[in-house]
Amino acid sequence: MALKKFIIGIAAVTAIMTVLAIIFQSSTNPKAWWPATVFVYTISPLLIVSGAELKPATDVLKEYLSFKNIDWKNTILLIVGTAILFPLIKLAAIYLAGNTAGINIFGKITGTGTYGVFDLFSINTAANGGAFLLFLLNIAFALVAGTITGILGNIGSEIGWRGFLPRYLPENRWTKPLAVAIIWTVWSIPFCIGPLMAFQAALCSN
Repeated sequence: MALKKFIIGIAAVTAIMTVLAIIFQSSTNPKAWWPATVFVYTISPLLIVSGAELKPATDVLKEYLSFKNIDWKNTILLIVGTAILFPLIKLAAIYLAGNTAGINIFGKITGTGTYGVFDLFSINTAANGGAFLLFLLNIAFALVAGTITGILGNIGSEIGWRGFLPRYLPENRWTKPLAVAIIWTVWSIPFCIGPLMAFQAALCSN
């Protein structure tokens, strides 16, 4: 019963957020309300788990969040590996699509110019190593600000994917991870609306 409530709750907030994301794209002043809406959405799995299990959110946090039995070595390796691979894959994708395939909407890596660092601020790399400097800055930013904002921003949602669902889904080494992945992917659809619409606009303009 708790699993059914959770699935219904996730489906409902995802549908609402998808509509809001589409409206956001045509809004003349979206910055006034969009960040707060995204914040509420990211903690919605915590609130849905609270409703599904009929427990206060504080009790859910205490139950699912624990620093006991953590493999810190693997955790650190995972964080560092992600910080390195994310910008590397991003730069490789831009280089292959923009430089090699010549797809204009992906842009190009020339080794000089101004590049965005983790999509939050920019730096002129013309005389400082170009794309390689960008790569190092992305790693440094991910390890510090990226880790902090990731923990604070996703702590509510991860209770759903790594806590509630593994506990309530039928035990199967193949179907359980797949089911969690599908539910999480569907829940992430609203975050893809903006980039998808921008991608379509760029295609139509070429």
